[in-house]
Amino acid sequence: MKTQAIVQGSMACTLHCAPESVFAATLVELTAEVVNDPPCDLRGDYLVLLDEDDIELGRLVFTDFDAERNATSGRISLTAPSAPGRYTWHGRIEGFTLDELAFEETRVPVTITVAEHRTVVNVWGTPSAVEQGSRFPVNIGVKCTCGCSLGGQAFTVHDHRGEQRASGVLGHDTWAGSDALHFAALELSGAGVETGRHEWEVRFTPDELDLPHLPSSTAFSLVITPAPECVVTVEALDRAKQTPLAGAIVSMHPYRAATDARGIAELHVPKGRYVVFVSARKYVSDTAELVVDADISTQAQLAVEIRPERM
Repeated sequence: MKTQAIVQGSMACTLHCAPESVFAATLVELTAEVVNDPPCDLRGDYLVLLDEDDIELGRLVFTDFDAERNATSGRISLTAPSAPGRYTWHGRIEGFTLDELAFEETRVPVTITVAEHRTVVNVWGTPSAVEQGSRFPVNIGVKCTCGCSLGGQAFTVHDHRGEQRASGVLGHDTWAGSDALHFAALELSGAGVETGRHEWEVRFTPDELDLPHLPSSTAFSLVITPAPECVVTVEALDRAKQTPLAGAIVSMHPYRAATDARGIAELHVPKGRYVVFVSARKYVSDTAELVVDADISTQAQLAVEIRPERM
C-alpha cells in the first residue's frame, strides 16, 4: 500500500492597524494578509486577535484572495483600550492540513498606542472694548475631539497676572450647530484692571470622566478703556442715491458698532484722536481721521464697488 507524503508548507502573515495611534475607547481597524507557499486560498478561515494576556479580542475573517500575489486578506474593527499606553496585540492562525499540505501555527504582533482624548477651549462674544471697572459678558465652550459629553465639568478664568477672576460649569446642552461644544455664559468684571490690551486665559481641567481627557486652555484678548466722555454719531449713506446704509460697520479702534435702519451708529468713546473706518458689503470702504473733544456727528458717503464683471 502506497501513501502520499505530507509536504510542509510555509505561511507568512502581516498585521497592520490604522491609525497606529488612537484615542481611548475609539475604533481601530486591523488588516491582515497571509501568503502561503505553496499557494492556498484561505477565504472563510480566520485569524484570532489576542491581547497581551492572550485573551481573545475578536476574530478577523479572511474575505479576499489575490491569485496573482497568492495573498488572502481581511479586516476587522475593534475598540481600543480605555487606559492610555502602548499595547502589543497578536494575531494567531492555527496550524492546518489541506490535502497533502501541512502548515504550522503562525503568530504575528501588532502595536497600538492609545492616547487620552483631547479637549479644545473656545471663547467668543467678548465686547471689542470694556469700560474700566465695568462688567462684561463672555461665552466659554469646551469640546472633546471625540465628541464625549463634558456637561457639568468646571473651568476657570485667569487674568493677565495669572490670578483667577471667575469660575463656571459647562452646561449639558451643546451650542446650536456645533459638534459637541458644551458652553456656559459668564459675566466678568474689569474692576481693578488698568487700561490697555490684556491677555486673559480660560483653563479647563477635566475631572471624573469615564475616559481619560487632557486639560486645555486658551487665551483671549481684552481691551480695557477709560470711561467714555463723548458720543460719536456716524451716518452712512449710499453716495449716488443718498439713501441710508443699514448694517454698515463703523470702527473707531477699539470701538465698533453697526448702523441701524436709518444708517446711523453711535459710539461712546473717550476724548482723543481716532481713525473712523466705515465698511459695507458691495461698497468701497471710507476712512477719515477725527478729533473727538465733545459729542460730534459725521457722515460717510460710500460708493458702490465696481467689480470687473460690471465693467
